Amino acid sequence: MNPSKTSSLETEVSELKALVNNLLDKIEKQDAQIRKLTTENSALREEVRHLKKLKGQPKIRPNKKDPEDV
Repeated sequence: MNPSKTSSLETEVSELKALVNNLLDKIEKQDAQIRKLTTENSALREEVRHLKKLKGQPKIRPNKKDPEDV
């Protein structure tokens, strides 16, 4: 293989590695931000429920069959 081609390929590979590392860093930052915002969102939803004096999700019992209908 031609030495100039090898050097060119090595340069491209190093540029691609730098780009991938940059993208991975951005993904990590966004993931951390998403986790933070999700936690904050949950806390705010809980506060809204508290201020509205709601009790949360209702507990609905399953229907029971009447023994005479069976």
